[in-house]
Amino acid sequence: MNNIIIEPAVFNDINLTCTRPLLWSQAAAESRTPRLYVCIIAAIIHSIFWLQLAFSSSIRLKSLQWIYAYLITDILLLFRFFFLYIIGTRSIECEPSQFWVSFICIIQATMDNYLNIIEVYILLALNVCRYVQITYNKDVYRLYAKQLISAHLTVYLLPFFILLIQFPLGWAILVKSVDESCDVRYSSIYTQIMNLIFAFVLPIILNILVLYISARRVRLTTTL
Repeated sequence: MNNIIIEPAVFNDINLTCTRPLLWSQAAAESRTPRLYVCIIAAIIHSIFWLQLAFSSSIRLKSLQWIYAYLITDILLLFRFFFLYIIGTRSIECEPSQFWVSFICIIQATMDNYLNIIEVYILLALNVCRYVQITYNKDVYRLYAKQLISAHLTVYLLPFFILLIQFPLGWAILVKSVDESCDVRYSSIYTQIMNLIFAFVLPIILNILVLYISARRVRLTTTL
């Protein structure tokens, strides 16, 4: 919580002793307005879908669990935006506690990246399950329930651990400007490359590979 750098900035308030570190500038708030409208529309669409899921048992299937997991992470991304938007446009406290500032900064700088990583690996898990079904003609979601639970835990916890451990090791640090957003800065180019490989390169390559093998299997099966 203490490894957060607060950069100097020009205060919009006349009283320079009241920094309001969580309040966005007018320009920053206005730049997020189009995204706010998009997120409101997305929230309405999500609400309609989950209401259908609640009242229709025909779409509550184990085979859709990865799709549900993906949609839940999408909801968390929406929640993150609305939460930060409310804080950034309504927080008028001059000197909030260091814990609260650190908490908001961590949510702003890391949660988006964490959830995006989870989504990519959820798609990978979905494609792997489809490949097993196509290749071995087995009901993955019924026969391998324990393995699926382990896969879910790995997808959610491993990225969290990898992102979190970088801060106490000094590989990453949170940087907060006074009236703008928080960002993660890395100590070296090697750390950036490692994160890039883990977050995007590796899952994308694996997804392409699994999709290719699945398509090839389907093509070979249909020609027999």
